[in-house]
Amino acid sequence: MQTPNNALNMISSFGNSALIILVVVSAANAAVSFQSKQSDSDRSRLDDPEKDVLMIINEDPSDNLPADRDVKIDSSKENSDDTEAVIDPTIIREGALDIEGKVFDRNRVTMVLKVTNGGPVGTWGEASLCPKDSFGAGYDMKIEPDQGHFRDDTSLNAIKIVCKGLDGDIRGYGASKVGPLGSYVGDTYCHSSSSRTDFLTAFKLQVQPRVLLGNTAANYAAFKCRNLHSSNAKEYEIVKSPGKGLWGTWGSWSSSCPKESAICGIKTRVEAPQGFLRDDSALNDAIFYCCDF
Repeated sequence: MQTPNNALNMISSFGNSALIILVVVSAANAAVSFQSKQSDSDRSRLDDPEKDVLMIINEDPSDNLPADRDVKIDSSKENSDDTEAVIDPTIIREGALDIEGKVFDRNRVTMVLKVTNGGPVGTWGEASLCPKDSFGAGYDMKIEPDQGHFRDDTSLNAIKIVCKGLDGDIRGYGASKVGPLGSYVGDTYCHSSSSRTDFLTAFKLQVQPRVLLGNTAANYAAFKCRNLHSSNAKEYEIVKSPGKGLWGTWGSWSSSCPKESAICGIKTRVEAPQGFLRDDSALNDAIFYCCDF
């Protein structure tokens, strides 16, 4: 075995070449030692389930997402905040409850009423449905009044239908998604008497087309009514005074519920508040359901 002095003498005699060899050998030994320790650490981690859990949690969550998801996104929306899954808004989900908390029989629906001039933004709420053997016999609107110059307006924030039984008694009110502004302006009813109650059968919306600033979307709603007890009864129009909103134009009437059926449910599309100094439009569109008599 060589003493330190002898080793130094050898390094001195061989010069820089010997020094380089010693450095390379030392680095190789350090690498072997580190690899051995890392292997021991890996074996210990595999034997320890808690360490395995920590490894999984620290993975990038995006790596676990499927490459092709079933949910389709509508990329045509001009505002990314309004992007939503493309789901048929006319569908009443299975097990949906009516306004009395009872499971709604979807087989009652004979037709879905839609208009063509509804606004394009916002999300659809859940359907609000009249109880069995009751129908919409009137309606009310939640409207924000004119806010004046340089202030944002939303106008129509909600529509609700008044559900009445065949005996004319009110069974409750149905409203889907509701905007936060304004107040209800009062019920407007189809004709009724001690011997009959008429019910809603069609609707139309007054809507302001999209503009650069100051969008209000839907402003007002009007309905048609009919007597369900008569097979040849004619429809007539009802609308809350003064008969129109502040902005926009009336679109065409929806189709009418088939004979011996009337409106029994509502679903509305409402844009949520967009925040400070951003344009709000509240209620944009609505659909109604007809049920058999």
